[in-house]
Amino acid sequence: KEESATFTDMVIGGLGWFFVGYKINEETEKGEAYIQRENPFSIYADPESHKADFSDAKYIFRAKWTDKDELKSIYPEHAEEIDAQFAIYDSAEQENQIHDQELLWYKRDLQKVRMVECWYKERERQKKIILANGEEILPEEITPEMFFNGLIVGEKEFDATVVRCAVFFDTVLLEDIESPYQHGEFPLIPMTLFYYGIGGDEIPAGIVRDLKEPQREINKRRVQQLHILNTTGNGGGFIEDDAMTEKQFAEFERKGNV
Repeated sequence: KEESATFTDMVIGGLGWFFVGYKINEETEKGEAYIQRENPFSIYADPESHKADFSDAKYIFRAKWTDKDELKSIYPEHAEEIDAQFAIYDSAEQENQIHDQELLWYKRDLQKVRMVECWYKERERQKKIILANGEEILPEEITPEMFFNGLIVGEKEFDATVVRCAVFFDTVLLEDIESPYQHGEFPLIPMTLFYYGIGGDEIPAGIVRDLKEPQREINKRRVQQLHILNTTGNGGGFIEDDAMTEKQFAEFERKGNV
């Protein structure tokens, strides 16, 4: 079902999105990977990304409309900030001052805010430990036996790309953590049908895009046909010289085809 829905998004609009995550059963303490379809209109990818799989994107946003109770249950440590921001939205001053910024973040009738996940990459300096056999490991992988046996011969530093996730709405930052996934990639996976990259203008496209120009031609032909019918419907008749006054003839000439 999730795959079919995402496939439909891809075929129609040219771009569908999966979220690939991992669920843990609290009773059994075991987990499994899962995928779910994401609304393509709720995903905002880096516009400077030029690859069809968005692997060169520096960030991808995922937006979701959420009510206050759900926000507070997920982030109880920010309950006061959440209440304060909702109070601002619902204040009397705001009732008559609906700005674009408020419409972007708040639905007054539903009492919901737009919560945003920002998955982004940043560079950070990391360290690796060099073992006697040439193997390189992370500092947290060192064991006491390695020290006792003299297996550690050196270390080196390098720049690594780390994926992080920041969650916020409006000006309220709810969390900013390192990605829980060890694969080092975004958990949002695109599906593209056609990908036109001309002069740096990369545009995902579905089958609907190729149907637009033929449809425009059909629409233009119909408009021209209706125009011809409308302009000839009042013309082609024979009128005696004194059958109309000058005003009547001018009106007939204006509306007809004389």
